[in-house]
Amino acid sequence: MAGSVVEGHAWWRDAIEEHQPELVICGHDHTTPTQRGVWQDQIGVTNIINVGQNMDGQLHATLIESSGAGRLKFERLVMA
Repeated sequence: MAGSVVEGHAWWRDAIEEHQPELVICGHDHTTPTQRGVWQDQIGVTNIINVGQNMDGQLHATLIESSGAGRLKFERLVMA
């Protein structure tokens, strides 16, 4: 996405900017998390988590927790 460290289509960014959801979870972008080490970004108030991974690499996931005060906490988990 232009202006974002996460790759993707411009129409995705346009939809995120227009609707401003609290959270977007995606997983098809394998390049960004495995080659750049970037799995989280933010556009406006929207948190973006990319759980895409290299199918030959380690399995990873993202733990998402809510503080109850409207704040989300993200932790990347890599399985050994």
